[in-house]
Amino acid sequence: MRYKTFLFCILFTSIFVFSACIFNSELESTPEPEVQEQVISDELEMQEVSIPDEAIVPLTDESLIKKALVEKDGLDPDGFEVIINKRDGRYVSGGVQPIPMGPGGGYFFAVRQDDTWLVPASGNGTISCEAIEPYDFPVEMIPECWDSASQITVKR
Repeated sequence: MRYKTFLFCILFTSIFVFSACIFNSELESTPEPEVQEQVISDELEMQEVSIPDEAIVPLTDESLIKKALVEKDGLDPDGFEVIINKRDGRYVSGGVQPIPMGPGGGYFFAVRQDDTWLVPASGNGTISCEAIEPYDFPVEMIPECWDSASQITVKR
């Protein structure tokens, strides 16, 4: 009986040692050269593509029109948001809403030329015929305007 127990212990120990060696060799195995090259290549690509957060600016129509309004009217870029109400081809009309929300604001009429938004009319008063005339805004968007030469409101 002792002989069987002894053999059983040797067999069990041998299996344990053998499986430990196999498991350890799997942990230490290195990937194929192709896989190593791919990992290194991916790491390099990630380094080359990294862009600082401050350089990422969303290029929405609202952000581009906001930039045009800041340049045209000297508004504080952090003091308002642009709300587009109507689109008609390359023409847009909408409003500006103060931040934080409160009284104030105004309208704008913008036109896209190539990749640039122009804002010929903005504010909260009358719309100047002279400002919008060169851009041929749709009559449905701007049905009337103020003619400063004749000092009357003109139906378009």
